[in-house]
Amino acid sequence: MKKIMYRILFSFLSLLILSACTTTTQSLYVQNAEVFGPINQIPIHLTDSTDTPSITFSPWFSYSAKKTISGHIDGHSLVNENEIFQVDTFYNGSAVTYRETPGANRYSFTGENFTWYVPTVTAGLNMDIALSRAFAISLGANYSSQQGKSLWGGSAGIGLFSENKGISLRLDIGLHFQSISYDVYTVADVKEEDFFGGSEEYILFYHDIDNSTHLDPYIHLTFNTAHKDWVVNMFLNLGYSLQTLLDFEPKDVDTDWFPFPFPIPINTTITRDFRGETTAGFFNVTPGIYFYVGESNRILLGARFFFETQLASVSPKTIILPMVQFDFRL
Repeated sequence: MKKIMYRILFSFLSLLILSACTTTTQSLYVQNAEVFGPINQIPIHLTDSTDTPSITFSPWFSYSAKKTISGHIDGHSLVNENEIFQVDTFYNGSAVTYRETPGANRYSFTGENFTWYVPTVTAGLNMDIALSRAFAISLGANYSSQQGKSLWGGSAGIGLFSENKGISLRLDIGLHFQSISYDVYTVADVKEEDFFGGSEEYILFYHDIDNSTHLDPYIHLTFNTAHKDWVVNMFLNLGYSLQTLLDFEPKDVDTDWFPFPFPIPINTTITRDFRGETTAGFFNVTPGIYFYVGESNRILLGARFFFETQLASVSPKTIILPMVQFDFRL
């Protein structure tokens, strides 16, 4: 009799455990994204001497007349004829569940769902250390503020340079890190399947407001004249850099849609991320002039032309940032 009771109890517990085994698939779609932060900028590294060792400190400022970059990024959910993601609402006491309205969302979203807010002024300080007659390392930090948000960034890299008869060339390669603030709405299509083949499908709405820091590469080539007896010398900087704007997992359920309790899928094991590309790529050109103040200090004036290459459907694709830089060499 005991064996029979144990078998019944074991079978009951096994069924209970199996019924609790749920596979959850969560498909993510971006609805609207706003990011706040500066365009990554690297100081201009001029070469007018191969004397070593030397250290150059370079405070710099840039100005942006264009305050926003906006457009469309891929990965939005399908929508109805009014370009709205349509759902039906179901109540169970104080709990609420949303399910996609059958047959309503049949169209691709064609509106704008991305805005990048660019600070008006970005300031930075760079330190360049020439360790030999052809090699230097550089370290820098930058700061900007956008809508009350303080945004810090910086860079670290190496430089290879040469100077001959008043003509100089320098190649810089490195990494730039930048903090970005974001405000993003995400839709998740959640499907739960239990061990016995039963399933339930519902919609979650996320609203994430947070900061993140991203690390991205850059490469720059700088040409400059180096005649100390000239009143004005010239420089030209060419470069390419990537800039990550969004890279996060949604975690904050939108309280406008879900009062307590939140239906968070705690057993999620599979995430299918359909959110589109949010990494910008910039080919940049900076022409300018500089002149000496004293024997070794310089003032640089130029304009940075950034040409965006990665985000297919945003505008403007060209951003111009006037800049000024001061070089103090020790």
